[in-house]
Amino acid sequence: MIKDFELFEPRSTSKLLTLVNQYKSTAIIIAGGTDLLPEMKRGTVVAPVLISIRDIPELRRITCHPNKGLYVGAATTIHEIETSPVLKEYYPLLVQAASRLGSPQVRNQATLGGNLCQASPAGDMIPPSIALGALLNVRSISGQRSIRCEKFFKGPGQTVLKSGEVLTEIFFPPSNKNCHTAFVKFGRRESVDLAIVNVAVWVRINKNNMCDDVRIVLGAVAPTTMRAHIAESLLKNKRLDNNLIQIAGNKVAEEVQPISDLRASADYRMEMSKIITIRALEATMTDYLRGGGEGKLTK
Repeated sequence: MIKDFELFEPRSTSKLLTLVNQYKSTAIIIAGGTDLLPEMKRGTVVAPVLISIRDIPELRRITCHPNKGLYVGAATTIHEIETSPVLKEYYPLLVQAASRLGSPQVRNQATLGGNLCQASPAGDMIPPSIALGALLNVRSISGQRSIRCEKFFKGPGQTVLKSGEVLTEIFFPPSNKNCHTAFVKFGRRESVDLAIVNVAVWVRINKNNMCDDVRIVLGAVAPTTMRAHIAESLLKNKRLDNNLIQIAGNKVAEEVQPISDLRASADYRMEMSKIITIRALEATMTDYLRGGGEGKLTK
C-alpha cells in the first residue's frame, strides 16, 4: 500500500525548480512513474513529496535543428520517440531502442528522462544515448550544466545529480549519413522483459571505406552501462569485415563484468555479449553496404 504523499504538478520549468529547491531531498521527480509507483507500492521507496513534470510543455518536445542537432525534453515519452518521423529518419538508433522497451502500455507512460535517471544497468535507452554522444542538460534554481551521458551514472540506481538538480533536456549531436547504427536486445520475452544483455553500436565510415570511429555500448553486464573500449580500438582505422567483427565480439566478452542473478549467469551474459555485439556490428556493415545511414543534418 502506498503511503500518503503530497503531489505538485507545476506547469513551468521555473516553478518546477522552485519546488525542487524548496523540498530538496524529501521530493522525488515523477514523469511516467512506471518504475517509481511499483516501488512505492512495495514500500521500497517512500516519497513524502512527488513533483510531476508531465505537464510542462518545454519538457515534452522533440526539436531537430539542421546543423545543430536534436533536443529531446526529459518528459518525452518512449512512445513519442518510437513514432517520431524525424527520429526515424535522422536518429534511427533511438527509435530501435524505444520500440524494444517494455509493452505498449509502458512505452505510453515511460519517459526518456525517467529511463536515464533510473540508472538501471539494463536501461534500454542508456546504450543508444551514450553511443550517440548525448549531453544531458541539468538545471537547478542556481544555474545549469551539461553532463556527458556516459559520465552520468555512478552505479545501479545512482547518478551524479546533486540535490536540487533536475534533468530537463537531452541533446544529441547532428547526425551524419556516414554513420551507421544498430541496437540489439536479448531478453527472455523480447521487449517486455528487462534486458539480459543489450548493445548499441555507432560506426562512422570515412571516404576510404574505413571505420574511423566507433562506439560499442553494452547494458546489464556491469554496475553501469559500459563502453567496450578495447573492441572499439580494434576496429578503428580498419575496414569492417566478418572476420574482424568476430574478433571484436570475442574482445567484448573479455571486457564485460557481468554478475549472476535470477535472470542469467555471468558466463551466459558474457557469451550473449559477444553474440549480440557481432549481430549489431554486422547490421551496421549491412546498412553501409546498402548505402544506408543516419539522415544527413550536417553539410
